Formats: sequence, structure tokens, C-alpha cells
Amino acid sequence: VLATLQYRWLGRISEAERERMRTTLTHRAREFAADFDREVTRAFLLFQADPLHQDQDPVVRLAAQIERWQASSPYPRLLKEFYFVRRGAEANNEGLELHRFDAQTQKMMRVAWPPAMRDWREQFAEKVESGGPGTVTIRRMSGPIWESVPAIVVPAPLLLVRDRVRLDDRRLASRSYTVLVIDLDYVRQEM
Repeated sequence: VLATLQYRWLGRISEAERERMRTTLTHRAREFAADFDREVTRAFLLFQADPLHQDQDPVVRLAAQIERWQASSPYPRLLKEFYFVRRGAEANNEGLELHRFDAQTQKMMRVAWPPAMRDWREQFAEKVESGGPGTVTIRRMSGPIWESVPAIVVPAPLLLVRDRVRLDDRRLASRSYTVLVIDLDYVRQEM
């Protein structure tokens, strides 16, 4: 009788322990997701360019932003690579220039598009929709999160102070983006 009671008690204790572990795991998974979302949002906001100082050197701006990120983030190693994409004078996708920022040397170097980033060019392709003269023109941009990389894409704001914007205006083609590559190994193993 005593052995039967012990067996039942151990079974109930085991079920209660499993339920407690499941609840703890669910709670920690939610906390991790909230922390990760918060850090991605912080990175997106921190690496925004000031629209009133668009002529600021991207190297100086990016160096200051990385320094602020390193000093203020609870997970500073979340971001492992920093790229700057600039559309050249040509309005086509071939005018895209990719620059990699080295945080240690604080220098930016133009680099060739690596094979792993071939589809990145397509992400920066401008998609223009216009209904004709006198209608609204929509210029679509890349999404802020690229799951395939994974990366956070921060577009530089485009400030236009004019009476009219023409669809063929070449100055609209000088858009730039900061691409923040997330260190997936760090997220999986340490974060």
C-alpha cells in the first residue's frame, strides 16, 4: 500500500514539475522575444540619419551611432556588420554602391556585392507607381527587416522642400540606407 501511494505521489509531483517547467519555459521565451524586439527597434531608431544634416559624412555619423549602440545596448554584439548603401547619380539599380564600415578602424570601404548579397540589390530597387499627371506618385522602399540575412535596413529620410516633385527628378535617386547585420550565432548561443 505504501509503495502504491509513493508511486502515485511521485507521479503527481512529476506532473506538477513538468507543468511548472513548461510555464517557466513559456515565460522565458516571451521575455526573450520582447528583449529581442526591443533591441531591434532600438537599433532601427538609433541608426536613423538626421534629415536636417543629410550632408553629414556617413563615416562620422555611423561611427558615432555605433559608439552610442555599444555604450547603451545590453546586447552590443547583436550587430556584427555595418553597411552603407548609396544610390549613385544614375537612377537605375546598377548605380547602387555598397560600402562596409569597419567599426575597429572607423573606415568605410566600397566593396563588391558578395554572392550572399546578390538579392540585396533587388531589395533596393525602386518601385515607382504613378497614375499619370496630377496624381500621387508612390516610391516604395525595402522593408526594415530582412529575415534571409538577417539584417535591419534603416533608410535615410528624404527631405524635399519644393513646390512640385517631378517623377524624373534625379535628386530623388540619391537615397541611402544603413544595413545592420544581426549576428545570428550570438543570438542563438549567448543572448
